[in-house]
Order: sequence, then C-alpha cells, then structure tokens
Amino acid sequence: MLRRLVMLSAWVLVFVAATSSAQNASFQANPVTLWSQYGSSNQHIKADLNGDGVEDFISILTPSFNAGCSGSFAVTLSNGDGSYQAPVCYTIPGGNAQFVAAADFLGSGNVQVVVLSDDRILYLFQNTGAGVLRYHSGSAIGVGDPVGLTVANLDPDGHPDLVYDLSSPNGTADLLVVMWNDGTGSFNPGVETSFSFQNPGALSIGDFDDDGKVDLLVSATAGGGNLVLYGNGHGGFTPGATLGKGPELGYGTGDLNNDGTMDLIGTPFATTVGQSTTYYKYLDLEFGHAGRAFTSQKINLKSCTPDSAPPVVTDVNGDGINDIVVIEAADCTGALPWTLDVLPGLGNGAFGPEQAVHTSSDLMSEPHVLRANRDTRPDLYVFSQPLVGTGSDLLLLNTTAGGNFPRCNPPANTAIGINVCAPTSTTGVSSPVNFSFGASNQLPGRDFEIWVDGKKVADQLAHAFSNYDFADASVPLGNGTHMIDLFAKSWDSSHQHVSFPLTVGSNTCPAPPQGTQGINVCSPINSSTVSSPVTAYAHGAISGSIVRMEVWVDGVKRWTTFASDTLQTQVALSPGTHDFTYYLVNAAGEVLRADARVTVQ
Repeated sequence: MLRRLVMLSAWVLVFVAATSSAQNASFQANPVTLWSQYGSSNQHIKADLNGDGVEDFISILTPSFNAGCSGSFAVTLSNGDGSYQAPVCYTIPGGNAQFVAAADFLGSGNVQVVVLSDDRILYLFQNTGAGVLRYHSGSAIGVGDPVGLTVANLDPDGHPDLVYDLSSPNGTADLLVVMWNDGTGSFNPGVETSFSFQNPGALSIGDFDDDGKVDLLVSATAGGGNLVLYGNGHGGFTPGATLGKGPELGYGTGDLNNDGTMDLIGTPFATTVGQSTTYYKYLDLEFGHAGRAFTSQKINLKSCTPDSAPPVVTDVNGDGINDIVVIEAADCTGALPWTLDVLPGLGNGAFGPEQAVHTSSDLMSEPHVLRANRDTRPDLYVFSQPLVGTGSDLLLLNTTAGGNFPRCNPPANTAIGINVCAPTSTTGVSSPVNFSFGASNQLPGRDFEIWVDGKKVADQLAHAFSNYDFADASVPLGNGTHMIDLFAKSWDSSHQHVSFPLTVGSNTCPAPPQGTQGINVCSPINSSTVSSPVTAYAHGAISGSIVRMEVWVDGVKRWTTFASDTLQTQVALSPGTHDFTYYLVNAAGEVLRADARVTVQ
C-alpha cells in the first residue's frame, strides 16, 4: 500500500460533558467524490472554504482523481448535510501544482488557498467567502525542490505563515525554510533550519513539549523514520527525537491522553523480503512531555495493520475521552475483509479492545477525522480500493446515539469564529452559570478556555477535533457583574477571542461604566445562537439629553424608545443570520452605535 503520513484556580468547576463509561460508536458509510487519494498529506487537505461550518476538500489533481474537470487543483465544497457538490477545478498561472495549504492569509475572515508549484512559486488564491477562488498573487521561494508544505502562525504577528522542507541527496543537509506572511498576500523568505534526516517529506504541526510554541513533525517519504522539530516561537527550530526506525513506522498526531500536549501514534510498515511480507499487530504511542521527551507505549491489536497510514485520534463515542481509529485486516497476511476499528479511550492514555465500526471487502487506507455535517460528533473518512477496479472515497457519518457530545455547534455562517450558545444574554442568569460554546478555527483545534475576571475557570481539551473546539461547563459565580473571556486555541498557539460582561443575579441591563459613553448590549450577545422571538435589550449613556434609542435588524427599524436610556423588546425573526444595530441619539444630534450578529435557530 502507498505510504501516507498524514489547577484551574480556586473556582469550583463542573464540566457538563463529564466522562462516562465507554459506549459503542456507530457510523453510516456513504461513497463520495472528494479529493485525490494519492500523494502526501500536504497534497490534499480539508478547510471550510464556503463558511458553512463544515469542512471542504482541496487537492492536487492526479490521474487517480475523477474530478470531472481539468486544471491544477480541485475544490469540493460541502452542502452542510454530509453531501458534497461536484469538484471545481482551478489552474495555477505556471508550473505544476505540488502542495496546497489553506488559512486566512489576508486577514479577511475567509480561508484562502496557497498552491506551491514545481516552478518554485507560491500561488495565492483569494476566497470570495462562498468557496469561489480567484488568483491573487505569487511569491517566489528559493532554490531546491520542496518535499512538504504546511501552514502555522510561526511568530507573534498573528498572520499564518508557510514552511516547507527540502531534501538533500544524502540526508545530511536537509533544510526547513519559513516564508513570512506580511498579511497582504506576499510571502517573504525567513528563517532557515538545517537538519539531518533521510528522505524528509510531509509536515504536520503540533506542540510536543507544551511550551506554547508550534513544533513540526517531519515524515519520511521512504525510510528514515519521523523527526520532531521543536519551535522557538520566532520561526527557528531545533531537531529533536527521530522516531519509528526498526521496524519503520508512520506516525500521525493527536492528543492521546487529553492533557493538551500533542502526542504521536504510529503503525509499523509491512516489510517484504523476497516473496514474504511481514505485517505487525501493534500500535506505537509516543506521549509528548515538557523537556522535549517522549514516553513510549505499545498497544497490541487483535490483528495486523495492513495499511501504512497512521491511525487517527478523536472522541467518537462521546464519553469525553479520545479514542483511536485504526484499519485492521482479517489476519496477519493482509486478508480481507478489512475493518475500521475503534479502540475506546479509558483515560490516562489507556485504551480498550477494538470495536469494529465498518467492515469492507475492499482495501481501506488513510483515515481522517472531519466535520461533514452540522452536529458535534466527529465524522471519519477512508479511501476504499477494490481488488479490481477504481477506488472511491468513503465518508462515515457519526450516528452514535447518546453520549456527552458537545452541546453547541460551531458557527454556521463563517469559517472562523466562536458561537455562543449559552448564555445568550449578559443579564438574567443565576449561579451556577451554564456555559456552552463551539468554535471554528483556521487550523487544527487544541482546546477551549473560559476565563472569568482574569482567572481561567475551564480548559476543555477532550472534544477538540479537526479544526474545531468546544466547551460545556457549569461555573458557580457570585452575584454582580463579571467579565467573561473566551479563547478557542489551535495547535500553533493562534487563538480566537470573544469577551462580554455577565451580570449574575439581576434581570436589569447595567449602564455602561460610570463616566463613559456607549451602548451596553445585554441581549442578544454578539455571535450567539438564539431562538425566536429574540429579546433585544440594551442600556446606553450619552452626553446631553437623550432623544431616542432604536434597534434595527437587517437594516429595518424594529423598535424605538423616546427620552429613555434603555430599550427592551421582542423581535420575531426567521431562522438564519441576522444583524442587530442599536442607536442612541441626543438632542445635539450625536449618535452612538453598537452591533451584534446572531444566528436564529
């Protein structure tokens, strides 16, 4: 088979998504046409291009991919319900497409696509927000032929940067090169790191030593194991451990023990000598630690792993503990049928015996975790190849009943953002306060933190998967006004931040701080998901005499109060995204404004 490497303060806190005994996961398998199944993990990627909260697919065009169109690379957009549109092809201005990366390189709130060509140009394609791409600009890289490309925020400026690796003929002078993103669509050569590694290839991000700085995993294209490069937070890297040599293993990344540090999970490659092929029936777990060390653990399997692609890690059964998903053959000769198995997490890095969630008379390879529809259960993907004929993509929608899956979906109207499901008003709550949030990130999600008055009261790690973070927590709070800060974090330490005041034990919307002018919007909270009718509630302060206060929704005035600094009303709205705008006007004609965008379910 093809080788594919792909104490929280003194607050008393109760996680709503408490762990429970492991239950069996279930999936519904659907054949789809998504992307090219050949090449490295840096040649086909997932990202939400059309801003519907569900991941789309971008891949280099190869003869194996029946895209139905021609060009350099293809985009397959989701419909949001587990189905996908026909692929759309794009052509780069020159050369042949080699690798792809996706992030908000322009700071527009949309995810753009960069394609690295064999003529050593980074071609940036701007996104309209609906998943339609337009060529924007090109940036040249240095000499050499890259063998991998990935994206991460490599310095403190907040712009996602690019990094690629170059292979030397004898593996003694390999090179990692950073391309700084200036935020306008240009990428400029940055820090270079030399390392020695046999046959470097695809790059993956993580934080393997928990220092808050992005690290890299370099996977070998053929032999040589896997190399960890530790980042310094400014684009420089220090070579660390080389893993997976003897027998050779291919590693993937994942937080195996829910401690917020990236770990590695590997499967041994089958070895062939003459007419004899040896398969292996174990997984190698490498737990990352501070101090740049790994702790090894082997898990024995019922059967052997016939595919070289590493397993994936996610909580498929909703018990709040990450599980392992792995492909196994019927025996240790690679015989059919093959099964997609789940090893349920038991906590503290321990895992139970396999549970088969899909059985196939076809060969399966390269499992992925993704969000394919608008629920909070992680879905799976594998490539399915019959012994005779053309292979196909297989999407497995997670249909697991029960479980403590996250309660709050990520935003349904933007590719990058935080959805506030509870509370949806900054007043009228009592202790303990139930918090519920879902986030979409431009890079793989790490954890979701809730801070109250400058103290972290929740750090939810278990339910992050693919580019998504979630948090459900119940926090006791004293009466009065508190400042809430939410942080959705990615593995490169980039984050999203939402803040709002929260008044506990009172139904009255407070005025802005004494001595200040402005409008305190108590309901609805910006970026929240609410039900109709929606309570519009705000309290303003402005110099002079107040003439009126208004609330407009989607450009239409819905309510006005006169000579009052408070506005409160109910607005009936249809499902979808709506924009609330509050105005406060004084006798001198001065106007203050405040806005909130919400989703009505």
